Amino acid sequence: MKRIFIAIDIDDEFRYKIGKVVNMLNGLNLPDIRLVKPENIHITLKFLNTIDEERINDVLEALTGIGKRFSMTKSRVTDFGVFPNMKKPHVLWLAIDNSKEQFSKIAQFVDNSLGVYGFEKDNRPFSPHITLGRFKKPIHNLPTYFNKLDKPEIDINISTVSVYESKLYQSGPIYSVIKTFHLTKKEE
Repeated sequence: MKRIFIAIDIDDEFRYKIGKVVNMLNGLNLPDIRLVKPENIHITLKFLNTIDEERINDVLEALTGIGKRFSMTKSRVTDFGVFPNMKKPHVLWLAIDNSKEQFSKIAQFVDNSLGVYGFEKDNRPFSPHITLGRFKKPIHNLPTYFNKLDKPEIDINISTVSVYESKLYQSGPIYSVIKTFHLTKKEE
């Protein structure tokens, strides 16, 4: 059994800039939050949870056509947000400002393609974002911290989607790429 997810990869330049944002967040001393390591930053398209190892081939087969259908060259993050809301935040994230429709089309393609192989479809709308941290427990004065943050405006160069294995450790998750798909054809 392996924990598997599919994600849009980000480039090293963006990873470096996100590292600066994470350092800025560290400087705020947000209570009860575990920040994501910059090397683990990605844009999740679908989390499959734990699946049998032999099902990984089904995942790879389902995604075979993704590179011919989609090509995204740039996107941008511009603001912070939380899931589910400011009163009970669980996840701190960066919003994708543009390309939401293209991200949604890719996520829908992934969901539909995996559905053909019997994987459960997502029943909630796709919301493209970059997770920066997870709160261990809600904090009540989060807007005070948000007021201290400079809104980032960072461009992302996107050209690949990967299937990852996630292994959980006390120090945090370690992600390993199983296969990368290169996005080459412009979307029509």
